[in-house]
Amino acid sequence: MTMDIIFKDLHFCVLDDKTVTLPEGFGTTPALDENSVKNKIGLVDIQLAGDNHPPFGGTHKRIGTLERGNLKYVSHTISDKQLCVVTKSDRLQVESFYIANEGTNAIRTYNKITNISREEVTLESANTLTLIGFGGSIKELQNMYFHEFTSCHHYENQPKVSSFRELNLFRPSATMRRVNIGSKATNAFFPMGIVENRKNNKFVMFQIESDNDWYYELGPINNDEFYLYLSGPDQMYHSWCKKLAPGASYVTVPVAVAYGNSLNEVIAQMTHYRRTLVPYFAPDADLPVIFNEYMHLAWNAPYEHVTKKLVPEVAKLGAQYYVIDCGWHDDVDPDTIYNYTGAWYESRDRFPEGIAAMAEYVHSHGMKFGLWIEPEVVGQYCKEMLDYYDDDCFLTRNGKKICEMGRYFLDMRHPKVRAYLNEVIDRMCDEYGADYIKFDYNEECGPGTELNSDSLADGLQQHCEARAKWVEEITARHPNVIFENCASGGQRLDYKSMSLHPLCSTSDQIHYYLYPYIVANMFTAVLPEQAAVWSYPVNTDIYDVVGEEKSDEMVSEELVVINMLNAILGRVHLASRVNLLADNKKALIKEGIEYYHVMTPFKKKCVPYLPLGYASVGDGTVAVGIMADKKLFLGVWNLNGERNVEIPFSDIKVKDAKVGYPKNLPTNYSLKDNKLSIQFTEDEQARLFEIDLA
Repeated sequence: MTMDIIFKDLHFCVLDDKTVTLPEGFGTTPALDENSVKNKIGLVDIQLAGDNHPPFGGTHKRIGTLERGNLKYVSHTISDKQLCVVTKSDRLQVESFYIANEGTNAIRTYNKITNISREEVTLESANTLTLIGFGGSIKELQNMYFHEFTSCHHYENQPKVSSFRELNLFRPSATMRRVNIGSKATNAFFPMGIVENRKNNKFVMFQIESDNDWYYELGPINNDEFYLYLSGPDQMYHSWCKKLAPGASYVTVPVAVAYGNSLNEVIAQMTHYRRTLVPYFAPDADLPVIFNEYMHLAWNAPYEHVTKKLVPEVAKLGAQYYVIDCGWHDDVDPDTIYNYTGAWYESRDRFPEGIAAMAEYVHSHGMKFGLWIEPEVVGQYCKEMLDYYDDDCFLTRNGKKICEMGRYFLDMRHPKVRAYLNEVIDRMCDEYGADYIKFDYNEECGPGTELNSDSLADGLQQHCEARAKWVEEITARHPNVIFENCASGGQRLDYKSMSLHPLCSTSDQIHYYLYPYIVANMFTAVLPEQAAVWSYPVNTDIYDVVGEEKSDEMVSEELVVINMLNAILGRVHLASRVNLLADNKKALIKEGIEYYHVMTPFKKKCVPYLPLGYASVGDGTVAVGIMADKKLFLGVWNLNGERNVEIPFSDIKVKDAKVGYPKNLPTNYSLKDNKLSIQFTEDEQARLFEIDLA
């Protein structure tokens, strides 16, 4: 070895042939010696069009590219917060950046790749980071586990833990890979994972910060170690390529990695890091409570008379924003309204007095006013906007506009698209009086667009980057407006998207008894102060069947408590016909909102706490908490499980516990031997405990 480079918890080595390796970092390598260093590979894998790709046993592993071996050390610069390592070949220069963040051991990294040759080159893959050394040996396969985070509509972020043996990673040619294709980055898997070594209790967590295509793979290498490869799009799985003229550059998708000695610790480290990505949003500073008409109330058909009936009741409960969702626009049948969207003018059929009058009415009751929009699409029957936009204003494949669910996709790179959408947002804020705008995205454009791009995936990346810049611009343009991130609920919960919005919708789950399984896992992926959860005590099935007058009889106090507890550990999205409830149940909603505000100062600096680990759909007992300043707010749900519940605290020391919510309903519990015991009395119950830590 010719040189060591030490930055935070990363140990780089420059070998005799000037190859730069990362043999030790993020707790991946139990022991380091000269032989293990020599087995390490270079920092970045880059596949160029026309280059040979090593077969690696006939598999499609992404590591081992020709250009990786050609890249040699040139220089490095280092400070307290950043390391930049420069490597170079005859064709490319790569600047690899590693950025530290105060208060966490997480490191953010990306590569800037520049064509230094005299000819055009075409990138076919360019990863951000490869980690090597997990487990130390394939003989220790039984100690290694991988945590992946699966997702789908209504069941977002459901973790799955598998041993390396279950993943068949005992074969040299084996690879476990996950890939996202398209414009919803979290619709099947979240772009994050955890590698766990149960022999030494090391946990390494990563997240890929892409709002579109991403890829990672895990597998054995050198017959005695495992590697983790993290990247954005590539040729193999996304048909991606990027042409670089002489002097041109490409920046890879950023990746962050953190480590810890327990599941809770590594998630805490990543949580602290995520807060560094989210800018300050003044109107959201106090984490206001939102009431949204959509769930179990208006659905796609809001009406003026219903809004007027609800507003006074909602204001009394303590909500600070009142949002009218889909249907405030377009005078068409609500059942087909999505296929007519795109112009974004108010509906005078459903709101005869106009949306501005509704905003004024909401404001007169002391609340802010909000509206929903799906800005990136135009309905297939919206003739006005289809005539207005040129063909190159749309994402296109095979010479045709991409259409899904009756909607065409706008290309956010086009200035005409951005100009019109700026007019729309200005109209919603300045003319209609919106203080809150919910951005939704219910479609999936697929592999990308062929217009003005080197490949479909390249066009998708450009489109998504243009969208992100537009969101930043309108946020600056309307600094007193909150812009929510929603995509069929939680289909865009990556931290490229989450860095642009103060809060998000975590799911479109419509059943209160299933939402705890999402809530209990969601804080592993999203900051609690960003994670909005629906609370809808009065289910549509109730008042549709028994009518408004008898609806209250069908809603128990415990059902109200479960709905509120679902939401108050994160962000409250109150919904449903709460006006139909009796005073005692309205009081429980009001109490929940008041206690939510008690938690706000803690929530903005807390870390998640999972005393029982991840939740799985069907579990009888679910528990999750948020922890800060020697205080733990712990939610416990009994969902047709054992009524006698015990919550052990294995890695913290508790001093005292009391019921935080609800305070006036009977709760039988005790704290002994660092365990919380609860005796529930009904099949479905939930309680929030306020626990002091030693």
